[in-house]
Amino acid sequence: MLDSTFLRVLSGPALALLVFVVGCNLGTSLGREDAGPEGPIVLTCVDPSECTADIPECSFGVCKRPCAANDGCNDPNTFCNPAVGYCEAGCRDSSTCSEGKVCSSGACIESQGCATKCDCDVGLVCVSGACQDPPAGCDGPEQCPKAPGAECEDFACNGFTHLCFDPDPESCTANADCIGRLGCTGGCTCTGNGTCVPEVACTAQNESTTCGVGNYCDGNGACQTLPACTADTQCTSLGLTCNIPAQQCQRPRACPNGQSDCTVAPATHCAATGFCAQPLCNNGGITCQTYQTCAADGRCVNQGPGGACTADAT
Repeated sequence: MLDSTFLRVLSGPALALLVFVVGCNLGTSLGREDAGPEGPIVLTCVDPSECTADIPECSFGVCKRPCAANDGCNDPNTFCNPAVGYCEAGCRDSSTCSEGKVCSSGACIESQGCATKCDCDVGLVCVSGACQDPPAGCDGPEQCPKAPGAECEDFACNGFTHLCFDPDPESCTANADCIGRLGCTGGCTCTGNGTCVPEVACTAQNESTTCGVGNYCDGNGACQTLPACTADTQCTSLGLTCNIPAQQCQRPRACPNGQSDCTVAPATHCAATGFCAQPLCNNGGITCQTYQTCAADGRCVNQGPGGACTADAT
């Protein structure tokens, strides 16, 4: 408490100022919300129940919104930080940075090349500060090329097929609308139904760029729609495997570096086709014993009538 003699000495404006300062320091709490005038709202928490539906998870004392890509963040002043899987305050692309700066991991930094694929031309990705062609397979959206139009990060990565795809493709009305789209690296024609069709013959190796998502190259240079399946046997004649969760045939992962590229079971063998496959006796993945033969389905089966025995002589 303040001394009463001291208060009697003060009068007029001086006393009013003291009361205001004390009130600010001793007044009631304004709540757990702490928001700057221009940044995103920050809610501190000790439990998820203190968070809102828009930012529902409590992480290290702060309410956060989980995300897989920038479009999962509602606040335009936030970006999806892939290192933590949450929306965080910062820039999404270089369009919001001042001249001479680029957006890198949510911060505007001095330009030394590209920071993200948004700084590159359509169809390219940013790797170690340089714009270059995207890899044949992807492990995340940053390895998918820059999309045409206003949203540079439209293209996503399919975690099962490791192929880039457009989750919300637009219909075309002219050939020029196909420039920069997935599967149109060598040029595309806009068909009457508003679909971009590649002008170049496809191969199993380039089908991800020439045919696009949901299609495969049939071995005759033509793109076909990936058929539905519930088992590998429905896809093997096409050189494909069955993605059972998605119930769709898919091209196995390419293995240009050999066995080291094939680490996801059951496709742990790099076949002569250049793609990962299940190790079988008809693709060189396993070798049958001398008393076995290789069946058409790739299994090693015992030779002979298969009757019961108790010793080698029988």
